Amino acid sequence: MALTFDEIFSSAPPSIPVDHVWAIGTTIVVTQQDGRTSYTAHVLDADLAARRVEWSYTPVRAVDPVAQAMLVSFSDRGWDYRRQDEIGVRISQGTSATKIRLEIMMKSWGFGLVSVELDLMSNAARDGKIYMGRGATIGHGAGKAAYLVTFGSAFIADRTPVIT
Repeated sequence: MALTFDEIFSSAPPSIPVDHVWAIGTTIVVTQQDGRTSYTAHVLDADLAARRVEWSYTPVRAVDPVAQAMLVSFSDRGWDYRRQDEIGVRISQGTSATKIRLEIMMKSWGFGLVSVELDLMSNAARDGKIYMGRGATIGHGAGKAAYLVTFGSAFIADRTPVIT
């Protein structure tokens, strides 16, 4: 079941065990005007107090990319999983109740930042709980890009540190 940004927080349980988080399945698709498209699907952690969801949004490259990085694939690379880039993502409330602010930190490309506001489709009940917006490209392309974000299921996830 898809969720709106508000539903992520209104559906959170009153308490979450230590070393666990309220987690949200999130998909982000960006299509540049030159036709190149990027795609990522990842479970983001919700910061209930700050009302934002994020993953790996710090100015540090992940030590273990499989465990810590959020990876993005690109159409001009044939969707090759061996040629993915590492990103960080933060999503927060936008300038109105139906908007979100998407921030993407391109860790593989010198920590460049892209920030764009997306709006929930006007009739989400009929057309789907999809956030859409336009902004700068995330890649090395001229012009603009279209952004789509969807939030899937929410659940309590174990984030107990692994000690090796």
